[in-house]
Amino acid sequence: METPTITPTIGRKVWYWPSDYQRRTGLTVADGQPCDATVVHVRADGRVNLRVTDHIGNTHPLTGIELVQGATPAHAEEAPEGCATWMPYQAKQAAQVQTYVVALEPAQTTDTQPADEAPATTETTPKE
Repeated sequence: METPTITPTIGRKVWYWPSDYQRRTGLTVADGQPCDATVVHVRADGRVNLRVTDHIGNTHPLTGIELVQGATPAHAEEAPEGCATWMPYQAKQAAQVQTYVVALEPAQTTDTQPADEAPATTETTPKE
């Protein structure tokens, strides 16, 4: 089963994995940990603008950030630098929902009649 895609929306929380350059130029980060980030805008190309909070509480606006779908890295070594990812519980929840939906699909039945059959009608005659 493929990993589900989560649609980003304004206000959603994500993890931001800063680049080495950002760590050297003002974004204070403990090694190996992502920063808290909030989606503030979703661009037409799928990239997002974020309000990132570093590990001492300073906020940084970042624009045009790639939101990587799929498996969420556990450590910075596994994450592409300068991107955002969903938190593990978000990815897990999306996968559970997808599994549930896929499990329901074959069991769905319809009560519709074939197109070549006319619907049954009940005619009543007025009482005189």
